[in-house]
Amino acid sequence: MTLPVPWTQEEEARVLDALLEREIQVEGRLVDASNVVLLGTLDLDGVSTRVIYKPVKGERRLWDFPDETLAQREAFAFALSSFGGWNLVPPTVLREGPFGLGSVQLWVDAVEEGGKALVDVVTLEELAPGWLPVFGAKLPDGTEMAVANPNGPADHTPAWFVGAT
Repeated sequence: MTLPVPWTQEEEARVLDALLEREIQVEGRLVDASNVVLLGTLDLDGVSTRVIYKPVKGERRLWDFPDETLAQREAFAFALSSFGGWNLVPPTVLREGPFGLGSVQLWVDAVEEGGKALVDVVTLEELAPGWLPVFGAKLPDGTEMAVANPNGPADHTPAWFVGAT
């Protein structure tokens, strides 16, 4: 699902309600992530919609953050982005899921602003010069994929948010 940028407060509220209330069906795990990152689906107005679910119990300890706070930081990053009107972080909530408390984030294929993508999912061969792979995954057919964002002087705000979440 690709979100229009910017989108209305009503659309955001509808998506947040679904992320908070709908049952998550886990489909698989993104294995190259340092934490447990699960790809799933939930129902959004009768449409099966992809989400990312990160259970707190699957978080890896970091020296520079308190334990078990990644999910909270991701939900906060969305709230801050939404409040600022930046539309940099997909809708994200903190809730109970199939494996306990965690963050649930709407999967976004690509978001474009002014014709320039802020984040994209590409094969490793498609990774453009100047783009930073944030994490990778392997599809069932063996194709290696990367979630990436531009990494240049004009791209610091998106990179900062990706690094914070």
